[in-house]
Amino acid sequence: MVGCENMVLMVVLMAIKDRFASYCFCVPRLIPGRGFYAQISSEITSEFPGVTSWYQSHLDCRISQMMVNTRASGSGNNNNEENPTLAQVLAQQTQLINMLVQQMQNQQGNNNVNPPPPQNKLADFLRVRPPTFSSTTNPVEAGDWLHAVEKKLELLQCTDQEKVVFASHQLQGPASEWWDHFWMNRAEGQPITWAEFTEAFKKTHIPAGVVALKKHEFRALKQRDRTVTEYLHEFNSLARYAPEDVRTDEERQEKFLEGLKDELSVMLISHDYEDFQELVDKAIRLEDKKNRMDNRKRGRIVFQEAQDSSQRQRIKPLQIGEPSSAGQGQS
Repeated sequence: MVGCENMVLMVVLMAIKDRFASYCFCVPRLIPGRGFYAQISSEITSEFPGVTSWYQSHLDCRISQMMVNTRASGSGNNNNEENPTLAQVLAQQTQLINMLVQQMQNQQGNNNVNPPPPQNKLADFLRVRPPTFSSTTNPVEAGDWLHAVEKKLELLQCTDQEKVVFASHQLQGPASEWWDHFWMNRAEGQPITWAEFTEAFKKTHIPAGVVALKKHEFRALKQRDRTVTEYLHEFNSLARYAPEDVRTDEERQEKFLEGLKDELSVMLISHDYEDFQELVDKAIRLEDKKNRMDNRKRGRIVFQEAQDSSQRQRIKPLQIGEPSSAGQGQS
């Protein structure tokens, strides 16, 4: 804290010296709230905006007291009786600054709160177990890795630069060698943004041809024999390759409805939904209800078929040409 006191005193005294260097020979008189006194006050209060009112009130009080004491002493001429000298103001400035520093020390002692230790973001990132990436013959796996890592980074609210550093930390083998080469070819001192990292990664590990293929697959996606949950999983997986098709929640709902089975979509399309998730929930519940109704219907059909079969076995018609029981007895 001693260093803080010296710094405060040095800043204020240097500011006063710079302001009044050209007046040091004439030792001007200062009037509270006017002229040079106002300039000195503005220098100090601008350095310490949080204590402006406290400083100003104490300084005005001190200067007024000096003027009263000067007039009461009857020494000097009329100007000396009305206005304190620069030396007197400087002495009062120093005393007030010492009081200010003491007040800051007391406040710090009362709070007695130690600043929290710096957060180790990398340790927090590794604690959520982000996946690593080396190489793959399936470009979809590279996209899945990037998507998973980005979710972990968003969870920790990482900055743009932290995202690049932490994600590159998870690259291994050939992927790590690619990153080292990419970094070395970068202009020295020029940071790499997260958008640049993802673009370069996709360009290298997710070829444009694969993206086009997945985009076409998404646009032709239908539920078919999948459950709604299975269809939703495939929908979300492929939607990453065609973000321009699902830019808004409404577009996402429309595309999802378009791929559902007709018996589901025809019952869902006439309603409005607050968001995409509400539509999905309705589709899952509707599918479950329909499946239960179909199961009961199939059960009734099976039961009816069993009854019909039993009745047919009890009432067996006589075949033509088959001898009767009486004819067999006469012979």
